[in-house]
Amino acid sequence: MAHSQIPSGSQMTTTTDPSHASSQGIEPPYTFPWGKHKGNQIEEIPLEYLRWLQTSSNAYNINLTMQRVVEEYVAATLHYPSSQPLSSTLPASRPGSSQQRQPLGPLSSNVNRSQVPYVLHFGKHKGQLLANVPSDYIAWLRQSDMIKEREQLAEAMRNYDAGHHLPTEYKLCFDKWKGYTLAEVAPSYLTNLHDSDAAKENGDLRAALAEHKQANALKQRLTQKSGSTKKPFHCPSEVTTDYRRYYYNGDRKGGQMWIGCNDALKYFGADRNAMRAAGLRPFTRGQRF
Repeated sequence: MAHSQIPSGSQMTTTTDPSHASSQGIEPPYTFPWGKHKGNQIEEIPLEYLRWLQTSSNAYNINLTMQRVVEEYVAATLHYPSSQPLSSTLPASRPGSSQQRQPLGPLSSNVNRSQVPYVLHFGKHKGQLLANVPSDYIAWLRQSDMIKEREQLAEAMRNYDAGHHLPTEYKLCFDKWKGYTLAEVAPSYLTNLHDSDAAKENGDLRAALAEHKQANALKQRLTQKSGSTKKPFHCPSEVTTDYRRYYYNGDRKGGQMWIGCNDALKYFGADRNAMRAAGLRPFTRGQRF
């Protein structure tokens, strides 16, 4: 039998034919059929995009083949060393195989969805991990209705809060405000506390004060931007004699707390027009609020 000769000095190249690979019992690499990564193999697609698919894409939910491949790939990526080839960790499954496939679940039994980092798919930080976005954006998310509308985002926020120290959880352990959170004490006291020896010696207190100040500044910007007339404080009553200067904060533990109008605007997001409508006026001529 005559054999064809390969010219000397030439290199023989081989190409992978999916149909040939399937006939040899080898499953060809999965190629994405749609989206911005259409035509790319799964190992060429960023892991953040695959995790985003698992949490937000309707097309992902109706494409069972894609769902199975993505879940197996993400599970292998999270639970196997990076030095180990992922192709060896993915179970082989071929269309038309005589073996019956197992029912498809949302994730592998070894993978807890809460362990998968949440990727934002909206807003100016779209495509970023929730753990990597600035703290002021996290504070904005808490003020918005998105958490109520998105169950997976709410779960991700709970996991985020569990791993981060929140300023509202920090309670003072000294002085007359012992046992109170930073949100419950007078703003003038917090101003003095910033420069105190206690803040210099206590790192947790410094961090809580910084986050509390940042959250209040964000709330003030959001209030000014929205132009809302909703006031977060009750109207003054006959309980106080200086009703022109003070606003009642009903959220305080252990009784009433009267806050100066300027502090109510600066630190608590009170609405200027609502305060004037309630009869509040500056205490001295030339003072504004």
